[in-house]
Amino acid sequence: AAGVAERDGDHVGLAVAALSPGLPVDLGEPHPHVRLLELHGRRDRDALVLARTVLAWAAAQGAHEVELAPDPAAPTAVLDALGAVVREHRMTTLPVPRG
Repeated sequence: AAGVAERDGDHVGLAVAALSPGLPVDLGEPHPHVRLLELHGRRDRDALVLARTVLAWAAAQGAHEVELAPDPAAPTAVLDALGAVVREHRMTTLPVPRG
């Protein structure tokens, strides 16, 4: 999935995410896996809106979190605002909102 943010007819941001189906329950991970591959915004606010859109899309797919690619160039302020959790070296996930 890809999304482009526009303001007054100008492109101000881009988000690209990939969806992998979940494994069967007996194999341990029944939820789909979503990975945020790219997140760019002209301003942090643009990137934040795009990231929230990706998280809402991921929730609609049944995902429980979104994994960030090793270097998605996401602004630190955006990751902090979204409650990013860093697990292991070079693995960051974003919690998907419930409800």
